[in-house]
Amino acid sequence: MMAGVSGAGKSTLSAYLVAQGWRFGTDDSPAIAFSGGEAVVLPCPGAISLKPGSLEALAPFYPGLAERPRIGSGEKRGCYLPVPLERHMPPHGPENRLACLVFPRFEPGAATRVEPIGPARALLELMDAEFGLAEPAGAAELDAFFDALERLPRYAVTYSDLADMEAVLRRLLAGTPA
Repeated sequence: MMAGVSGAGKSTLSAYLVAQGWRFGTDDSPAIAFSGGEAVVLPCPGAISLKPGSLEALAPFYPGLAERPRIGSGEKRGCYLPVPLERHMPPHGPENRLACLVFPRFEPGAATRVEPIGPARALLELMDAEFGLAEPAGAAELDAFFDALERLPRYAVTYSDLADMEAVLRRLLAGTPA
C-alpha cells in the first residue's frame, strides 16, 4: 500500500504500474480490513485521478492521454484515467494482503532513496496523508491497526524515475529493500 500527501506522485506511479501490468486497488481511499491476523486491502475499482504534471510522464504509456477531458480548475485541472477491469485487484486473494507500507515522494532529479522507517513515523506519514477511519473504530479495530503498523515493513521512498521506483517496489515485495 502506498500513502502520502497530495502531490507525492502516488497516482502517477499507480498509472505507470498499471501500464506495466500491476494490479490496481484504488486511487485515493483504500479500505483495509483485518482477517486472520493479516491486514488486507478491500479493492474499490475506479479511475486514477491525474494532475496536469503527470500527463507528460505518462504519455508514452497511454496514447491519447493528452486528449482526455479535463476536470477540476486551476493548477489541479487534470483528468481521469480509466483502469481496465483486468488490471483491478480481485475482491479476495493473496494479492490483497498488505506486504508493506510505502510512503513515496516524487522529487524531480533526485536519486532514488529507500529509508526504512519506524511505526511512529509511519503513523505521522499516515496522518499527514489525511488517513482516516471510515467509521468509528473500537478497541479491537485499533489494536489490529496498530499491530499491523508494528508488524508490516515500512519505507519512505524518494524517487524521480518511474522505472527505478517500480524496481524498488519489486525488491520491497520480495523482502529485499536495498
